[in-house]
Parts: sequence; structure tokens; C-alpha cells
Amino acid sequence: MTCSRTIRFLQFRLQFFNRRQVSPELEYVDSLSKACEDADLVLHLTEWREYREADPMALAAIVRARRVLDARNLLPVGKWLEAGWTVRTMGGSLPLPAASQ
Repeated sequence: MTCSRTIRFLQFRLQFFNRRQVSPELEYVDSLSKACEDADLVLHLTEWREYREADPMALAAIVRARRVLDARNLLPVGKWLEAGWTVRTMGGSLPLPAASQ
């Protein structure tokens, strides 16, 4: 890990810790699957690889409804549609899911 990358990582960890202190009423979890558990809507709000490469079939088993809003326009939409998800993007239009056609 380069020095600048290490510093950015440490800054992120500190910001995360501070957010817990500022907003203790929020529930913080340490995994994507835990964050999506029983969700009515999944919001994709980051460019991080872990979230960009999430497995829509695996998540389908733990969410309440297969709906995702991709605010970064980075998800492989076809893969999500094939897994039965309703996908919406910011500023984009997508084909309707197969069940709606």
C-alpha cells in the first residue's frame, strides 16, 4: 500500500468512526449482505468494487423486494435484470423487467 493510499484509508476509518458518534441512531453493519437484509429497495451510491460487483442472485435471496436504484450508473444492468430485479438509474432509461413486458 502506498503512503498516500494508506493515509486515505486511515482518513476513511476516522470518518467512519466519527459518523457513528454523530449519528448513533443509525444502524451500522459490516457487510453488504447484512445491509441488504429485508430491504424493500437497495440504493447503490458508491463506486467501490465490492458493491459494483455484488451478486444480484445472492442478494435476491435476502432482500424483501428485488428493486435497486443505481445512483452511480455502474452496475451491470443486464445481470441484475436477468436475476429478476427492477433496476432504475439516475438520468437513464432501461428496458422493463421481463415480468412486466
